[in-house]
Amino acid sequence: MKLSKLLSLGLVVSTLITSLTLSASAITPSHQAPVVYSPEFPDAYIVTEVTPETQNLDGTSGSLGSVSATVFVEESYDIVNGELTVTDSRLLSENEVKAIGEENFLDLNDAPIPQKTATASRGKLTITFAGTHSLNNGGVSCTLTGTAGWARPDIIGSNSNNPTPGEDFIGVTWFGGFTALKTSISGTDNMHQSLKIYSADSVPNGGRVWSFEESIVHPKYSTYAADMNLSLTLSKNKLTGDGNTAEAVLKYIHTYSKVNGSISITPGTDSAAGSFSLSNTKDQWSITCTIHSIPY
Repeated sequence: MKLSKLLSLGLVVSTLITSLTLSASAITPSHQAPVVYSPEFPDAYIVTEVTPETQNLDGTSGSLGSVSATVFVEESYDIVNGELTVTDSRLLSENEVKAIGEENFLDLNDAPIPQKTATASRGKLTITFAGTHSLNNGGVSCTLTGTAGWARPDIIGSNSNNPTPGEDFIGVTWFGGFTALKTSISGTDNMHQSLKIYSADSVPNGGRVWSFEESIVHPKYSTYAADMNLSLTLSKNKLTGDGNTAEAVLKYIHTYSKVNGSISITPGTDSAAGSFSLSNTKDQWSITCTIHSIPY
C-alpha cells in the first residue's frame, strides 16, 4: 500500500476516534450527587436514598439517577377563638427525631387526639425526583418524574389530626433551553379519592408549578394528600451546551396559614436552574431536590 493511502487511512481513523471521543465526553455523567435541602430549616433531619447516574453502552442515553428524601414534621395546635388551630409547623432536627423515634412518625392511629386543649401532630413528608435522557439527531430529550406523599395520623372523624387545611405547591424548574413537550400531574388523598390540582405558574423553557389542597376538611372528616405524581418530557432540537450539562430542581412548598399571595417562577441562568417562591404567605416551608447531568 502506498504511503499516501496509509496516511489518508490514518487520518480517517484518527478523525473517527476523535469524533467518538468528543461525542462520548458530551454525555459523560458528572457523578454529582443529588442535592436535598430546606432553606427554612437548614438543620432538618433528611433521610435520603440516592441511585447514581448511569450511561448506556451506546453512549446516547442514560439515567440521571434518582433521589428520595424524607423529612419529619411537627405541627403545633392551640385554641384560637374556640377552635383548635395550627399555630406552627416545622421540620425537626436529627436529635429531635431520634429522641421521639422515627417509628412514631409512621402511624399514630392509636394516639389520643385532644379536642379542647393544645396538642401537636407529627408526620413525615417524602419526595422523590428522577430522570432519564436520550440523544437523537443532534438533539436531546429528557423525562423527569417526581412524587410527594404524606404519612399522617388517619382517624376518620377528626378534623384536628391532619395537615393544615390550605394550599401546598409542587413544581419543577430547569435551564438549558428545553421545551416542555408533555406535562402531567395527578394525586390522591388518604381515602384514595382524586385531588383537584391547579396550575399555579408556568414559564416557557423554565418551569411548571401546580397547587392543590393538601388537607381538605369535609363536614364529618378530613382527608390529606397522600400521593402526588408528576412527569415532564423536555426536549431540545440541537445541543448547545458544548459538553456541559444542566440541572433540574423539584420543589415542594407546605403552607400552614391562608395563602394570600401567588407563585412566581425565577427563570434559570446559563449555569443554574431557576426556582419558584410563594409571596405574601409567612407561614410556609419548603424542601428541594436537584439532579444534574442533563445534556443540553
